[in-house]
Amino acid sequence: MNSIRLLAALACAVPIPVAAQAGPAYHDLSRASHKVTTDYEVKVPMRDGVHLAANIVRPDGAGTFPVVISYIPYGKEPSPYFAERGYVAIFAEERGTGRSEGVMKDYFDAQSYRSG
Repeated sequence: MNSIRLLAALACAVPIPVAAQAGPAYHDLSRASHKVTTDYEVKVPMRDGVHLAANIVRPDGAGTFPVVISYIPYGKEPSPYFAERGYVAIFAEERGTGRSEGVMKDYFDAQSYRSG
């Protein structure tokens, strides 16, 4: 019980750098400079034959872009934020959830780990 009180006291004593998170230095860090194209319900094959459902948001135009992947069982609502800044964003549903095929046995089972 004393350790919990100590942790609570330390948490209250540590200053939180709010200015570093929202200060003017970060105002123009990343500008939206790309038009966006979204591909809905793309079926992505896994090595065991199951297809995962994904929405892919990408910059509209030719080129090679880095990729950000969101792989969760809670839906795949696409956001243009990353694509507007030059990234391909893949929003995929976990196997056995939403429109993805397969069975979700456990969020941390071996097959789910290999899929994503």
